Amino acid sequence: MAESDRDMRLLQGILREGSQVITLLASRRDSISIFSSVTDTFGKIRFQLMDTWKENDPYNKTQLFESLFADLEKQYSNFKGRQLTVNVNTLSRTLTTKEDIQGELTLDSGYEVTLLEALSVALNFTMKITKPVDGKWGGQISNGSVDGMIGEVFRRDAHIAICSMGITGESCNLNVMGSQCLWPVC
Repeated sequence: MAESDRDMRLLQGILREGSQVITLLASRRDSISIFSSVTDTFGKIRFQLMDTWKENDPYNKTQLFESLFADLEKQYSNFKGRQLTVNVNTLSRTLTTKEDIQGELTLDSGYEVTLLEALSVALNFTMKITKPVDGKWGGQISNGSVDGMIGEVFRRDAHIAICSMGITGESCNLNVMGSQCLWPVC
């Protein structure tokens, strides 16, 4: 096994969704294979061959930049049936759930249910419905981390959090995922 193949497999194991890594591998003396990290339908990171750049080919030089990064609009416009974890809080009437005898949650009613169902059809994903372990919407706790629904998204225990949320002065001081005052709309 080539050292570069081993390195790419190692990277695949530690990258998180949203990471963007470009790897250039010399495949021959006059060409370079360009790989980009992409997320597959199971949420795993893998490297995909984007292009091969040949030293003496001017067409490839002009296309090089376009080949470096995955088309995120294309990648996230169709989740190809991927299951996303949706964290819900049923403390308001905008979203209700039902629980079956195995304890699995399903969406029941409310305008947020309608929104989630429309998104799942439009973006082609299925949903695993969960509730926040601590039953909270989310706020900063004494150790600096975030609890509740927002904390679960931040820790990547859930992909989506949906519930009627409000922005408080305290929440605007949080800097979660690089966004101040925008995080409650997850």
